[in-house]
Amino acid sequence: TTDYSSETPGRRVLKRGMALPDVIEMNLADIDEPFTENETPLFFHVPKSGGSSLKQYYGICMHLVTASQNGIVGHEQDEELQIVHIPPESQQRFVNVD
Repeated sequence: TTDYSSETPGRRVLKRGMALPDVIEMNLADIDEPFTENETPLFFHVPKSGGSSLKQYYGICMHLVTASQNGIVGHEQDEELQIVHIPPESQQRFVNVD
């Protein structure tokens, strides 16, 4: 869990004294509350932290579509967004964006 300070009630302040920027603070969801249809999950990939394995889990096991640099491979000239399989025989689906 993230280590927060209780000095500022109602505001997440990291114990190191750094507050989250308002644009992030105002757009975070409480993970203890039920997920709603109008929320979009966002995954931050931190290199060397297991993120590549997690992206494969999302794509292969959870059957989710991923928007990442992988989706642009072979689709650099596409003029509209679409879901692509990279490689074509793969179970993983990507949006053709970078």
